[in-house]
Amino acid sequence: LVGEKTPIIAKMGVYTGAAFSAFSDSFVERVGKDAIGAEIDKNTDGLFKKTIKDVNLRIGNMSLSMKKMPIANMVISKKEEKYSLDGVIGNNILADLEAVIDLKNRKLYLKNKLK
Repeated sequence: LVGEKTPIIAKMGVYTGAAFSAFSDSFVERVGKDAIGAEIDKNTDGLFKKTIKDVNLRIGNMSLSMKKMPIANMVISKKEEKYSLDGVIGNNILADLEAVIDLKNRKLYLKNKLK
């Protein structure tokens, strides 16, 4: 995530089952909207109660801008362990960047066609 003043590192999961990418509500609360440098819109008409408007992201060496990014409650549980993520990268970004996931080596390859 590229903050308005300084970069903010976010722990993002890759979720191929998600149609869209989203930030967790706890991440937005922790870093604050001023650090993100974007406006929070509470008047959405869709699935989420809040979205962040005009977000600039950097994934590796690739930068992209999104008009809106949802804010969601995100806690992933596996048996008795809980994994807290700052957000997920969904198919809207994965498809645009032609993502290839190497599961064996735990790597994500992206093609920057958003230049």
